[in-house]
Amino acid sequence: MSTWMQSISSWFLPEEDTSSAPYSSTPPNASPNSPRLELGRDMRHKIAPWEHQVPFHWMGLQAQLKQHILQIPHFLPYFDVEVPESFLLSLDDPKTNDMATVAIREDAKLARRRIELVPRRMSQEQFWRVYFYVTSFIKQCKPSEVRSKLSALCSSGKLKQEQEELIIRLMEECAHLKEQSEELTEILERFNQLTMTEKMGRDLPPDTEKPSKSEIDDRMRGCIESKKKISLLASEVLDENYILQAQQVNVSFQVLMSQYIIFERLTFQPKRKLKSTSFTPKILGSKRDEDDASVTTEAQRKNIGLVLPIRFHRRHWRLLYSTREHGISLQTMYRHCANESPVLIIVQTTKGSIMGCFCGEAIHLSSKFYGSGETFVFRFKDYGTFNSYHWTKQNEYFVLSSSSGIAFGGGATGGAAIQLDAEFKYGSSKKCATFNSPPLVQGESEDHLADAGDFNIHAVECFAFDVGPTHVLSEKLAQLSSVESSTNDEGAL
Repeated sequence: MSTWMQSISSWFLPEEDTSSAPYSSTPPNASPNSPRLELGRDMRHKIAPWEHQVPFHWMGLQAQLKQHILQIPHFLPYFDVEVPESFLLSLDDPKTNDMATVAIREDAKLARRRIELVPRRMSQEQFWRVYFYVTSFIKQCKPSEVRSKLSALCSSGKLKQEQEELIIRLMEECAHLKEQSEELTEILERFNQLTMTEKMGRDLPPDTEKPSKSEIDDRMRGCIESKKKISLLASEVLDENYILQAQQVNVSFQVLMSQYIIFERLTFQPKRKLKSTSFTPKILGSKRDEDDASVTTEAQRKNIGLVLPIRFHRRHWRLLYSTREHGISLQTMYRHCANESPVLIIVQTTKGSIMGCFCGEAIHLSSKFYGSGETFVFRFKDYGTFNSYHWTKQNEYFVLSSSSGIAFGGGATGGAAIQLDAEFKYGSSKKCATFNSPPLVQGESEDHLADAGDFNIHAVECFAFDVGPTHVLSEKLAQLSSVESSTNDEGAL
């Protein structure tokens, strides 16, 4: 056995410990002889894997080490890594058992991944062998070499094939975006030059063809979608060289954005200013009376409407889901919100506080974060003061919606701005790096052991937005049609 492997294995060699625990957590359908996690033990003096025997080169960087280890369950191929037989691990060792239990309690993603894999794909012992092996491998790496070393560790078998496929897709998408960005940049430069010539009162040369605004907008949307795909693919690729190549495409995209900003300024059509407060969104699609259709008041809806993207400022709200009308279930909410984009989520606590999130994309089940830079969160503090918190560009952790809960925002420090459980009973709000938001509620939970941002949920509502002027026009046409029909009937009589 190599010296390096011996040093790793020594971390998990059994030690004499006569302590025992009355309770255990065994996965469904597990063999009676399979190792158990003893959750009944007192965890106050136990340590997590990222705190155990931290090597010298990680001293002072424990927070960074913790983040690397917390990323393990987010990347499924790590659990296909081949663990050397020389790597010793026993869940019967109380020290290892305690570390596994702390990891499960502090890392919700690891707990979900364990339920997903054990016993369907692997035994519990295999699961923890892989987890602790990758954990110890990270500790042995220098902080600057973690990603490259993990890439080398995973460059075998099925994982290697998956990485190769991801890299091919990433490079194809990068090439496509670069080509589209350069073409659209040329079109925008030509459009902007011609538009400025017209604004100066000069005639355009004969037979000059000016690109249409709608065509440019459509192509720009395609480039933005391609940029989103690149971000998602790059987050799954381990090789830093390809990640750097993907980042270089940002140069072409930034040049495109600068031209598009000029284009938007030149094509902006100022309209007669209206007092924003003069418009109050109505609640459409509710079975309740108009005054009781939402937990929000008219004044609160006005405030929220002011910070929505401008295209939704004067749109009425269409109810998709409400715990007061459709039942208390996260799965029911997913069904009612399917294919609806964007979505406005509002949460009311049992203490009467109101908070919420505007999500620029359709809410759906996903094991990864998704969303767009339009996403933001808001709150009404002390039943009056309104605050909204928008994207800081520090990360892209907008929405994470799984079967066990839904969260808006995240980051290395703090947590989600809003997090709700699957039964809409409990929620929490923490300081969030995605929106630079403080906890949206404080001290509402009656449990003295709860965090300051924990709360009990009274109601959850989800809204889409009506189709705007087209919707109003269709209603008016229907009214005119009914009037003409009644007039014709009276003439007949």
